[in-house]
This record gives sequence, C-alpha cells and structure tokens, in this order.
Amino acid sequence: MGGRRQRGGTLTAALLAACALTPALASAQGLSPGLTESVPRETCPGSAVCPYESVAVTSERGGGVLRLPQAVAVAKDGKVFVADQYTRGIQRFAADGSFELTFGSFDGADDQVGAVGGIALGPDETVYVLDASRNRVKRFTSDGGYLGEFGGGGRDVGELRLQAGRIPGQGAAGGIAVSRDSVWIADTGNDRVQRFDLDGTNPRAFGSKGSGPGRFATPQGIAVRRDGAVYVADNRNHRIVVLNADGSYRRQIGKGKGRGPGQMENPYDVATDPNGSVFVADNLNHRVTKFTVKGRFVRTIGAGFGRAPGQLAYVRGIAADASGSIYVADTANGRISVFAPTGRLQRLIGRDGRAAGQFIRPTDVAALPDGGFVVADWLNSRVQTFSPTGDALGTQGAIGRGAEKLQTPRGVAVGSAFDLWIADTTNSRLVHRSYRGKVLGVHGRFGTGPGQLSGPEGIDVAPDGTVWAADTGNDRVVHVAADGRPLGSTGPELGSGEPALRQPADVAVGPDGHVYIADRRNHRIVHLDAAGAFLQTFGGFGTRPGQLQFPSGIDVDATGRVYVADTNNDRVQVYTREGFPLFAWGRTGTENGEFIRPGGVEVSCDGTVAVADRENHRVQRFVPVFRSPTPCAPS
Repeated sequence: MGGRRQRGGTLTAALLAACALTPALASAQGLSPGLTESVPRETCPGSAVCPYESVAVTSERGGGVLRLPQAVAVAKDGKVFVADQYTRGIQRFAADGSFELTFGSFDGADDQVGAVGGIALGPDETVYVLDASRNRVKRFTSDGGYLGEFGGGGRDVGELRLQAGRIPGQGAAGGIAVSRDSVWIADTGNDRVQRFDLDGTNPRAFGSKGSGPGRFATPQGIAVRRDGAVYVADNRNHRIVVLNADGSYRRQIGKGKGRGPGQMENPYDVATDPNGSVFVADNLNHRVTKFTVKGRFVRTIGAGFGRAPGQLAYVRGIAADASGSIYVADTANGRISVFAPTGRLQRLIGRDGRAAGQFIRPTDVAALPDGGFVVADWLNSRVQTFSPTGDALGTQGAIGRGAEKLQTPRGVAVGSAFDLWIADTTNSRLVHRSYRGKVLGVHGRFGTGPGQLSGPEGIDVAPDGTVWAADTGNDRVVHVAADGRPLGSTGPELGSGEPALRQPADVAVGPDGHVYIADRRNHRIVHLDAAGAFLQTFGGFGTRPGQLQFPSGIDVDATGRVYVADTNNDRVQVYTREGFPLFAWGRTGTENGEFIRPGGVEVSCDGTVAVADRENHRVQRFVPVFRSPTPCAPS
C-alpha cells in the first residue's frame, strides 16, 4: 500500500545475490531494462461499466523474460522451449533466439502448469512438461495445444513425489526425457526413476534410496541416448548413473563430490549429443562438464561463476541440439547460454527477470507525489522506483540482513518528503529510507512484544506522519511514530465481539486518519477510527459483488473511497468509506485489465490506480475516466 497522497486524488541468499543486475550490465548483455506499455482501453474485463480509459503495463509475464530458468529443450527445427521457476508457463523461442509465444495457464484449466521440473520433446515433437507443483506430466503440441496428462502424487508405481521450488533458490525438482517409445522421469522425492509408454500407461519403477549401484539420492535430471541408454543426474550422490534401456544398472560417471576434473557437486541435469558425448549441469560448481560416451572426462564449459557472457551462475537444466550445441539454463543469470561443443559461447537467449524494470512477484506499489511510483519487488528482494511515465529510475536493496539490505519486502509506502517506508518481511522490521536510498532508520526485530514484528507485509504513512503496518505473523496492526517509537497496536482482539484479525495483509490510512485493514484470512476489511478504535467490518467470503477472497492490498483515495485488491477473485473492488460496494473490474488472465493474484493497490495524486499484479509479474496502472483536476506535484 502506498503512503501520504497529495490531496486531490537453502541456496536462497547465494542464488539471489548472484542474480543482482545493474542497468549498465543489462545494456552490455543486450538485455532490455524492462517494459512499460500504454494501451488504450478496448475492453474492460470483469466490469460492465469500465472505470478506466487506458492501462499502462510495466514488466511482463513471458515475452522472453526468464525468472530463474529451470528446464530447456530443443526441437529438430531449432526452436527452444524454456520453463522457469515463476512464469508458470512454457516459453518458446525461434532458432535465432527471438521470443515466439508462451503457453500454459494459471486459471485452473487443463493446460495449467506450475513450477516445471523438466521439458522433453517426443519423436513427433509433442512437448512433455513435468509439472512439479502437481506431480504430473502434461503433454502439449509445439504450439501449446493441450493434449493430456498422466501421473499424480504418491509413492506407488506411476505416482510421483516432486518439489515445486516454492522459494527462491529451491529449484523445481524432477527431470524428464523421451525416447522413441518411452517417457523416463527422475522421480526425485521417491529416489527412483520411472518409465512410461508415450501415452503415460504401463509405468515401471527402477532404483531406490541409497548410494550403491542402481540406487539414487534425489535424482534431478535424466537423458536418453539414441541407443536407449539412460543417464540420471544423481544429485546428492554427486554422480551420473547410467542404466540400460531395460532399467538395469550399467555404470556410473564422475569422480565424486568436488571441483576437480571429472568431479561434480549436486548435478541437476544431464544431456547427450548426437555423438554420444555426455554433458552434465554441474549446478553448484557453476559449470558444464563434458564426458565421452564411456565416461572419460573431456573438459569443463563456462568461464566461471559470474554474470558476464560465458560465465554461469547455478546450472539447473541442459539440452543438446542436432548440431551438438549445448543449451544451458543459466538459472541465476536469467538466461539460456548456448555453447558450441568446444565450449565457445555462441549466444544468449532470454531477458533476465531481475533486470531493471522487471519484477518477480511484485506485491505492493506506492505513489510518489510527482506521479511516479515505487514497487515492492518481492522475490527480487528490492524496491524499484519509476517515473510518472514508467521509466525505471533505480533500485534499493539487495538480499541480506544488514541495514542496507532487504529480504523479500512485501510492502512499501511513501511519505510527503519522498521518503520510503519498507515492510522488510523476512527480516521482520520496518526500514525507513530517503528517496536516494540513504537509511534513515531500521525499526523492529522478530518477536511478539511492543516494537517487535513477525513478517510484516503492508504499510502506510498517515497524514500526521506516523506509520501503520500490518504485523502479519502476529495477527495485528502496529502504529509507530516517524522515529520508529511504538505507539500502539490493534489486534488480535478487536472488541465488540468481532473475530480476531487473521493474517492482516495490508493497511491504509484515509485523508481523515481512519484506518482500513485488509484482514486476509477473514476475507474482510476492518475499519478503525483515527485513534485506532474499531468501527465496522465489510466484505465477507465469496465471489459476489462486495464479497472477498483473501484480500491482500488496500488504499483510500482523497475522497475516502476504499480500493481493495481482491486477490483470489482476481479483481479490484471499490467501496464507499462505509463499506458499500460501488464497482469492480478485473478477472483471471494475462491480458491488460486481467489479473493473477493481485497484491497491492494504490491511488496516485491524479487518480491513476496502480495494481501489483503478482503472478503476472507486472504492475498495471489504470487511468480513470474522470481524472482529478489537481495536478501532481513536480519532483
């Protein structure tokens, strides 16, 4: 949520630190610094009477932007298929690396995919997608048409146990490969591999947990050679296990855990080229290791750990094309690095979701007095500042615990002096900074007492300069002075027989000082007076007008109207200050005016409504039909 408006209108830290990208380096690598697109309104999803005349979009889901790529496959014609940790879809690139399309949805349809553990192409170019979130394999045409699925969660033969990569640094588990007549899966959580017919029938399982011949410890990747030999990236045994086509043990490749020639550390994937050479995604050594068909070490590929072209940072997926070129999911660099068989870098594919102007699950947005805005870029552990036209101006924060650092901040607010208040969620504190990034104060620490916090999310600055924050993990909202001194808290008990707050997600202060709380797990809005005394609630669980499902963002405009990000209904609802529903817009989807789990909402000085469209990895700014006659203040 925003701030004071001008009246008138496991590897987590290491991996994310490796992802830091400056605008200068982005330019040097030919990466876009982000996308802001202003689109006139043609339709208004989810609303019979459209309340806005145009929408401007900053950042994007898909479009060639990669957010920790995890899996890659190459078709016979050179088209490249990529899945990352957060897009929840498959992106297809042309042979020259240009983006073509995204497929896979988020709306509960048959083609919905979650975190993807692997991609493979069948002999007829069917795309097999290992959906780690749902423990299933989904089949698509190369153009994204849904064909069917098989699998399911469990321990029985034919069932899978995978990890969905829910947090940064934790990859989506599992691997998949397809031969002429079979689908092979690295069943990570069950410490085995499984083989299915191409249609998903006739499953057979091979291996069990252990370190001996034919045993596995969290196998992550898998490949099938032309002669039917199967190669398994045996992650925690730090080796490649080779099976015969019937699943029997043949041999292993690798000289154990380490950084020396032929050694590897937590290999995540494996591929073979047309000549039978074996390439290993040596994840924690940040390199690719090449072996002969018989397992003799040949060379390493990659110029060491780093962001420069040719360097690698956490290698989670690998594939080879018909010419022997190697496609590497360079995970923490947000790109596919393509190497010749000799190890020479050929090109880069994709744009990094950590580049300036891009987001990974933005959760809040705050308006600046000049009409610009600031975004809580949650899983990039930073806040980004933008001009009124959407140009990226700068970032603050990098993952960590020091005063200059942030760790998955979920809320941001702006004071009248362009100062920023940040809900530094994982660090359980409130950070006060100047517009230029100077730390003005760090307030709070983990706990339940006065001045302590537990995973705060939403935050707002009141007209008197004091600060209200949603102390989410403690089921309360807290009120602090501008210097961070605790002034009081509300919750968990509200009085008047009202249920206690349950995971309040955001808080907003109106021009009259009244406080509105997005009480997420109670599916309601709680209204307090300026002194913090309970007045009323409105909302309630449901999908009808005025009802809510897990509201996560809230703001109040200069006239007192209340704007709510109705998160699981994928819409924005607007109420009177007394809680009477006025209108709403939005529905589930990826088009302009549609949302996937919207988070923060903010009304700027000119009446523009900005929404942090979390799972679409973007911010949408809606220009109202009737704008405020009062202009924003100059910067």
